Formats: sequence, structure tokens, C-alpha cells
Amino acid sequence: MLWLLASAALVSTAQVPPVAAQESSDNRIIYPLEFFADVRATTALEMVNRVPGFVLDEGGSARGFGGLAGNVLIDGKRPSTKSEGLGNILARIPASSVLRLELIRGASGGFDLAGQAVVVNVVRRTDKPYELIVAEETRFFGAAVRPSARVNGSYKIGPAKFDGEVFVFSEKLNFDAIERHFSPSGALETIDIEPTTDPYFQAEVKAGFERNLENGGSVKGRFSGLASRYRELSPQQILDANLNLLTEQNSDFIQNQRQAEISVDWDHPLGPKTRLKLVALQSLQTERGLSAFTEALRTPGQSLSEFLSDSLQGESVLRATFSLKPAQKLTIETGAEGAYNFLESNVALSVTDANGRQPIPLPSSDVRIAEGRGEVFSTATYAQSPKLTLEAAMRVELSTIRQSGDTQLTRFFIYPKPRVLASYSPVKGRQFRFSVERTVGQLNFFDFVTSTNLTDDLTDAGNPELEPDRAWEYRAALEQRWGSKGSATLTFGYDDLQAVADVVPVFTNTSVFDAPGNIGAGQRFSINLESNIPLDFLGLKGAVLESNATWRNTTVTDPTTGADRRISNERKIRADFEFRWDIERLRSTATLFAFIGGNFESFRVSESQLRESSPFVEASWEYKGIKNTSIRFAVNNLAYETNRRTRFVFDGPRGIGQLARVDQREARRGPFGLIRVRRVF
Repeated sequence: MLWLLASAALVSTAQVPPVAAQESSDNRIIYPLEFFADVRATTALEMVNRVPGFVLDEGGSARGFGGLAGNVLIDGKRPSTKSEGLGNILARIPASSVLRLELIRGASGGFDLAGQAVVVNVVRRTDKPYELIVAEETRFFGAAVRPSARVNGSYKIGPAKFDGEVFVFSEKLNFDAIERHFSPSGALETIDIEPTTDPYFQAEVKAGFERNLENGGSVKGRFSGLASRYRELSPQQILDANLNLLTEQNSDFIQNQRQAEISVDWDHPLGPKTRLKLVALQSLQTERGLSAFTEALRTPGQSLSEFLSDSLQGESVLRATFSLKPAQKLTIETGAEGAYNFLESNVALSVTDANGRQPIPLPSSDVRIAEGRGEVFSTATYAQSPKLTLEAAMRVELSTIRQSGDTQLTRFFIYPKPRVLASYSPVKGRQFRFSVERTVGQLNFFDFVTSTNLTDDLTDAGNPELEPDRAWEYRAALEQRWGSKGSATLTFGYDDLQAVADVVPVFTNTSVFDAPGNIGAGQRFSINLESNIPLDFLGLKGAVLESNATWRNTTVTDPTTGADRRISNERKIRADFEFRWDIERLRSTATLFAFIGGNFESFRVSESQLRESSPFVEASWEYKGIKNTSIRFAVNNLAYETNRRTRFVFDGPRGIGQLARVDQREARRGPFGLIRVRRVF
């Protein structure tokens, strides 16, 4: 860290007054580099996070590219990679390499928005011969100190540009948990003391190139590799109601992961108004996990439970997109995507006691899954006037899933996915947006494989009959902007749900297991408010209060009780608030961030769980008085985040069985600090 500080010798004394954004006639708001002068940003990520009325969406994790899009474009194009999040991509672009940002609201011809209502396009300069960003971050977890570092850069040789990145990250989180077990009458029976340590290490390497072709096209290639190791250690003491030690036990979980991805992107103009883009991607990932749970530690009757999982998964994708602009007001984009995905997974559960090692039979313990998926799509965008823009799209997805191993099964799916999006801007600074879309979820291959939680004694069986969930999603939004930085967007949503993914019982010859499954139709109502309020009127020049709050209510029919309830694991309220103050005279930015996660429930066949969490609070101070350098001090988890879980366990299916016990677990972790130095060359 010291050599980074020593290399930053020049101090910036001049301050360029911020320049106002400009609203164009095609639903774009242009933010030139000078707009962010008071921010003293060092990366494109900092700039994007300062765009009023915009919240970064990293995109989904679905297979293929069709349902993956986030809400950021780079030079008008979606990044053709899946292993890198948009935040990481933006963090390696120096702010000095950005020419301008464009906020695209509603449908807009000529851009691949993939159904996103609001998108930022990062337009880069082309005249910089090289870029280099070096960052070192040290985290303090009590007495444990964990360093991390990131180095990324690029070099331009003629029309070609090469880039690379090395990233090493480590942390060591500590949790203190207490779980109390109550009888149905409410009497305290036992207490579990569960201190937990979670060390984590990750290393990544990336390399890429891009070349602009003489015909106006381009070719890009990228490789990324990742290796990580995660461990969770939890020695536990079991006490009686009078705090006398009854027994000790130990939980130990280790997971190792390796991942590699390579992608190629070719963009070629076919004429003055037509373009063809091809994207190819190949990825492979291995994962190995071992969970060991020792009961009655250091006693003659102790037993050891072990759950071993091994998996190999891969994906091959080829996507072709043809774009055409037959008229000034009309843009058409059409194409097709093909993907082949596979998962090979083996799991095994065993118990070792005085009688030796006993394997425990599990359903779906040896699984082979292969999916061939195709999608054809077409989108037409019509700019009827500077005030009104319409977009209509149709995608049709076809897939065949073949499963072998413990279960032999082949299934075929075909789903049409239409979308209509309209944006209307009656006056400057105000826009209405309406959309209707049919969405289809994507199956998680690991839901076909059995998993076990030894600590809680829970097993989720794999379910080969699982189908993708579907929904008709309706959205109506009103956006209002004022001044150069003020904005507020209110969005109302209604989803008509089919084949809702939740938990269902799976029967074997000897047992009944919980498993991921479809529980029928449902409804979801939501209200979201995003706001960006400058606080100059309070005398806090350069201060802004940003908020993003969502209320969501869902209704489905419980397959076990027949009663209406919420969808498992869906939060009713979720909100985050950030107070940020750019203090020019100190060349610094002070930030206070708070996240409120709200409560949520989950429902299994013979138990339900209620989870509650306290707010997460972070305070930071970032000094930017040294040219091309930022020094950030932060304290995370100032409010000592507490997570509570209440398990209601029945002796049979809920609604029929009797309440057997109530477990109340409370996990708390303390704050940790960090110091980060970032230098742009």
C-alpha cells in the first residue's frame, strides 16, 4: 500500500465546474465527463453509480444470453461474457477513458436493451494508448487481517487492444450464534452455542483482446479463470435449560471451485443499415464439497456424518443477431441462439458410529443432465415521435432435457415469450413507461440433485419432474426529473404466475423428502420507488440522498395445508438508502449506507421457518485529493447485523401433524474495517 501512496506525487488543485446533462430527442440523457467533475471519479463504476435515477442491475445467471442482460452497455453493446459481473467490468475502465454516459429510458432504436426499461451506455475514448489500475484493499476482522489486490490494464497497438487482470481476494468472517430449543408448551429444553468462522479465498485471472476492423466491424475475445476455497467451521456446545453442558459437536464444511470461460464476439456491417453479430462462448466449472458433522464429541458414543458432493458442469453457446434499420423511425433486430448445457453430479451420505460406516441411500444421488436449448427472437422498435416510442418483441424458446443416472427421463418444452414496451414523454423531465411481458424461468440443474444440511438435519431431494416457472408481468412507471441531479421513479407491478417454484413432497419407497417443485398458480403485486434527492436546499452542497425501496406481496396455495400464503423466501419489504456527500474543500466523499432486508418465510412439508434481520449499516470516507488516486476508509456492519431464524417443526405434515418443537436461532456478527488504495495510471 505504501508504494501506491508514494507513486501519487501530483495533487489536483483545479476544479472544473460540473456541466449539466443534456436530454436528446430519442429518450437519452447525455452525461459528459465534465458532469462528474465534482465526484473526482477514478473508474467508470463510480460514474455509473452517480447517474441520477439509475440503479445498477448486474443481470441474471440464466443459461445462454437471452435472459442474462444487465442494464449497462459498453459502447452501445452488451458485454459478451457471463463469468464477469457488470460492476467488475466497469471497475476496470478508468474514468479518464470515458467520453460520456448515456441514460436510455424506455424503448430506443439501435440499442440491444433486451427488455430493460432504463439502461446506461458507457461511451469510451479511443485515443488512449494504455490504461492501468492498481488497487490494494486490507480488511480487518478483529485480530485477523486479510489483504486483497487487483491489477488490470490494457494496451493499444494500432487497431488492436489487449487487456488483462489479476485479482486475489480473501476474508474471514466470524459469527456468534445461539439457538434455543423449546417444547410445544414453550418450555426451554436445550441451548446451542455456535461460534462460526468462515475463511474464504479467491483468485482470478482474465485476458482479452478487441480489434476494430476496416469495414466498421469488430472482433473480440476473452478468457477468464477462477479458483476459490470456502470453509465454514462451527464447534458447538449443547447446554440444558440450567446452562449445564450436555454434549459437544462440530460442523465442518469445505468447498473448492474451479471455473474457466472463453468467448468470441464478431460484429460485421452488411450494409449502411444492416449489421450481423455472432457470439460464441464455452465455459466449464467443477465443484467439490465435503460436509462433516460430529455428534457427541469426545465421548465413546460419538458419530460422524459426512456428505460428499462432486459436480462438473459446462455450457456452449452460439448466438447470431441481425439488425436492420429500414426507416429512420424503425429498427428491427432478429436472430437465434443455440446452447448445450450439461451437469454431472454425484452425492453420498454416510454415518460412522460404533457399528462402523453406514451409507445412507438418497434419491437422485447420481445424476446426469443434458439440455439442448434453442431460441429465435425478433424485436421491432418504432420511434413514432420524440415523445412516443414503441417496442414489440417475440421470443420462442425450445428445449430438450435428458436425465440419466438414477432417473431416466426425457422432456421437451416450448414457450413463446412476447414483450411490449411503450414510453411516453409529455414534457421535458417526465416520462411514463408501460410494459407487458411473458417470462419463463430457467431450471437450476442442481434442483435435480439431492442436497443435505447436516447441522439442521434437513435433506432436499432432487426432483426430475420440476418445470420452469412462468409469469405474465405487467409494469407501469412514472419518472420525474428536476434540476441536474434530482429524480424519482414510481413503478407498479402485477405478475400473473404459473407453475410457481417452491417446495413439494417427494415420496420414495421408505421416506418422504422435501424437494424443489411446482405448486401451481399465484399472484404478485409490487410497488417500487427509486429516488435521487439533492440536499443543497438544506445547506449541504454536494450531498445527495438516494433510496430504492420495494414492497412486494405474493399469494399462492400451500400444497400441504391448502391455505393461501406467500411464496417461500420472498421478502415483503426491501430497501436501501445512501447518504453521500461530496465535500469539495476536503476533496473527499463521505457516505452512509443502510440496507433493510425485511422478513421472509419458507415452507417445507413438516416445518416452516421465519427469518428476520436487522439493518446493515456501512460508513465510509474516500479521499481524492491526490491526482488519479483514491484512498477509502470504511467500517462495515456498524449496527451489528443480527439474523434470527425461528423453525416450527411438526411431527407430520403441516396442518395435520402436531407441533413438536420450536427452534429460535440468533446469529450476530460484529463490524469490520477496510482500507483501500486505488491508483490509475
